[in-house]
Amino acid sequence: MIQLLKDTAVVAVPKARKVEEKKDDKPKGGRGRKAAEAETKAPEEEKKEEPAVPEKTFSEMDAMTAIEKVHSFDESSLDYFNFLECLVRISRDYPFTPEQEAVLTAPEMKLRFLCEKIDDKYNNVIELFR
Repeated sequence: MIQLLKDTAVVAVPKARKVEEKKDDKPKGGRGRKAAEAETKAPEEEKKEEPAVPEKTFSEMDAMTAIEKVHSFDESSLDYFNFLECLVRISRDYPFTPEQEAVLTAPEMKLRFLCEKIDDKYNNVIELFR
């Protein structure tokens, strides 16, 4: 279930951050001081463009917490009804954006949103079985 949520981008997978290299403050040969100052100002301007409000994420741990009460006969598999129960629990706990909350007012609409994400991801596989 968790792998399905990762594949459909419902669960946010943490991205590896690159370590930025330290730049020398001294201008390099053949370039003027103004070019070096402009070069140092550009990264500062890029940092200002980042959004101030942190984006809500739904992590793998959040998903596991939401579905931990769902049990099946085998711990590594789900039957159809337990799979549906997991989807309902995920749709209830998923952190929708305010814009999505305005549109998705009913629990059925939130569940349909998640089902459409799964359908979009696996539509080519579904076509093979028709």
